[in-house]
Amino acid sequence: MSEMIQELSRQDPAASARAAIRTEQMPVSELGQGLLEEFGRSGVRFASSDPALTQRYARALAKLATCVLPSPEGRPMLIEGGAYQGCWLESTGTINNELLSRFCPNLATETFRLFARHARTDGLIPYKILAGGPAWRQIQMVTPLALSLIHISQGIVR
Repeated sequence: MSEMIQELSRQDPAASARAAIRTEQMPVSELGQGLLEEFGRSGVRFASSDPALTQRYARALAKLATCVLPSPEGRPMLIEGGAYQGCWLESTGTINNELLSRFCPNLATETFRLFARHARTDGLIPYKILAGGPAWRQIQMVTPLALSLIHISQGIVR
């Protein structure tokens, strides 16, 4: 057990994720690199006696870094990833972002603020934000935005 504790103290999750990014040639933006730095400062570490599991953790963190792209203003924005190259209010913009705030509060705050910055003058919040801008064609809500914001403001998710 003490060997794992020593291993945890030596770990640099950002460096492990960057190695996975290089090995798998993942497209990570400069903003995604910023996520790795912020995550590293969070103090979260992972250790396992199984090297494959440790490598999987680094790969998962690397994949998360691929999900940070520039917002229409060029600021960091958490996106769904894969085929969904935007931030949907129903998931990424609420519960995913709320969970991320535990480890990367700056990125989470930026992503929450996107929806406020792009609200229309009548108060309608976009249902998604893509690199090209916001969209209001439909109304989607799975996780209440207000609840996520309350949790963040009260430090409940930390």
